[in-house]
Amino acid sequence: WEIAFSPDSRVFLTQRAGTITVLDAEGQASTWRTVDGAASGESGLMGLALHPAFPQQPWVYACYTYRNDDGELTNRISRFQEQEGQGGAEEILLDGLDGAGIHDGCRLAFGPDGNLHATMGDAARASRAQDPRSPNGKVLRMSPTGTPAGALEGGHPYVYTMGHRNPQGLAFHPATGEAYISEHGPENHDEVNRLVPGANYGWPQARGPDDGDGAYQGSLWTSGAGGTVAPAGAAFIQAEGSPLDHAFVFGTLKASQLHVLLADGSDDRLEAEDRVALSEEFGRLRAVTWGPDGALYLGTSNRDGRGQPGPQDDRVLRVPLGVLEDALGLAG
Repeated sequence: WEIAFSPDSRVFLTQRAGTITVLDAEGQASTWRTVDGAASGESGLMGLALHPAFPQQPWVYACYTYRNDDGELTNRISRFQEQEGQGGAEEILLDGLDGAGIHDGCRLAFGPDGNLHATMGDAARASRAQDPRSPNGKVLRMSPTGTPAGALEGGHPYVYTMGHRNPQGLAFHPATGEAYISEHGPENHDEVNRLVPGANYGWPQARGPDDGDGAYQGSLWTSGAGGTVAPAGAAFIQAEGSPLDHAFVFGTLKASQLHVLLADGSDDRLEAEDRVALSEEFGRLRAVTWGPDGALYLGTSNRDGRGQPGPQDDRVLRVPLGVLEDALGLAG
């Protein structure tokens, strides 16, 4: 579900059943830690992020679903301190977030401000997204120790933006530092949104480019009124000199495609028109991460009950920059 690179040449992976796996520099896999999660429907162990100063600050952050004492699906954000190459005791940062078999969000990423950002879906109840007191249907923000750092006046202290349905992609522009998310629409209008602190993105009252006569923030990109592609993980490409430098890339589940929104060189903003780099060859694409070696890494999600897994699924794929440029007709 997530792929994260550490400065000491390791790769951290999450699997929804509850395992955090680490690949060492030689590609050998070992279990770093397990969590007692509930992989029900689309829920389970999902997002993961490393402390910005990792491994000097040896904290690994995770978002996962579990069942509370009443048997209800619940989401929590925790951190684990690494000890001798393994995950130690759990420190819970934020708990009691409504969970469900669908619409859990749970993508984690640290922003340039040093705060942890977390997407949280509406947990299959759309009205939560417009309730300023609820953390669901929101993007949340907190310090590395869990102190709330929201931007919504008079609302839940962790809420950074509101009015979201099921955001599964989160990435920060390498030049502007602005946060961008990809999120699932219902039967139409999947979205890519540029986050404005404290803003309301309209779900369920508005979707896509609809700004509700200025009451909501309209989307940057949408799949349109005719259908959905189910966007998942997202990343920014960082490749100086390439026509793809600062492009926003996101995988899709339903369409099994890799979409690329190109950067506008004049102001580092993204163009709304997208291009498709990969289509259907590898199935559902859940995780998207830009690697330190200048390649894009993708995690497939074909064994989640909705795909058609092949004998090698699920997989982590490495896509070199040149392959992306060729696929988009941008190679020199």
